[in-house]
Amino acid sequence: MTTGQGGAVVTNDDFLASRVRELVDHGGNWRGDRLQKRIGGNFRFNDVLARLGLAQLERLPSLLARRQEIRRQYREFLPSIDERDGWCVTYRSEKAAELVEFMRTKQIEAGMPYPPNYRHAPYRCRGSFPGADAHYNSTVYLPSHLKMTPEMVREVCQAIVEFNAKQIGVAS
Repeated sequence: MTTGQGGAVVTNDDFLASRVRELVDHGGNWRGDRLQKRIGGNFRFNDVLARLGLAQLERLPSLLARRQEIRRQYREFLPSIDERDGWCVTYRSEKAAELVEFMRTKQIEAGMPYPPNYRHAPYRCRGSFPGADAHYNSTVYLPSHLKMTPEMVREVCQAIVEFNAKQIGVAS
């Protein structure tokens, strides 16, 4: 779902609700002394965007069902499709960047996740985060838009099989 810069968070956790309110409003205290306590953003939205979100919320069960159907189709061809990601269809590869490039040569839109937060200038810090790096370096987002057909899924899977075969020197 998307509502432009805004969105909705539903929780019964008072601490989490308070933290989200701070994030939404420039990190909190923007209305007081205007000094931010934390990094935040300007994620407020107007009533038109809220209505857009509500309309999408009504469709959420069917959107989720369609995403699950696409994932099921992928798993028919590639049982190793990652089950941990609920919205996107992800595939793990030790050569994720190379796989994404290979897919592009086949006009297949695959992608990598965003780099881990600690690599971005505002969050840079000393130290390493091997888990975050491992996820980033081994994750490929596969096409999973709602208009995916079984034939399109099969084409993506065939490209992955071809890439993997080339990596181990097997003719496809």
